[in-house]
Amino acid sequence: MKPQNGKITVFYDGSCPICNWEITHLKNKDVHNHIMFENIRDASFESRHPELDIQTLDALLHVKTSEGDWVTGLDATYLLWQTVGLGKWFSPLKWRWLQPILKPSYLIFAKYRHDITGFFSKRNQLKPPSCKQGGCNE
Repeated sequence: MKPQNGKITVFYDGSCPICNWEITHLKNKDVHNHIMFENIRDASFESRHPELDIQTLDALLHVKTSEGDWVTGLDATYLLWQTVGLGKWFSPLKWRWLQPILKPSYLIFAKYRHDITGFFSKRNQLKPPSCKQGGCNE
């Protein structure tokens, strides 16, 4: 489902390193500017979108189509990558037989994404500076 009459808008958590990583890649691949990017952590977000609930948007990825429809979670992820021409690489997200595994896993990941990224960030920070540059054997 590519945008037909305009852009789609992704609402993402700019305070989440994993989210930022994915958004950066999407921005690089969105050469035709089909996606508008809205950081729900931006200081002006609430004043620009008073009708939207940040807690709801923070719970999982949300995309709003140009027709005003909302797509969430893994379906939103697939739509975003399909929009930039890489849907074939994310097609497993749509496989019906994988849904019983993927959907609950995504919900757990979305809920604990800050803890997950914090864990990996702390592990990286515990290494001496020379190790961060690849100078240590683990």
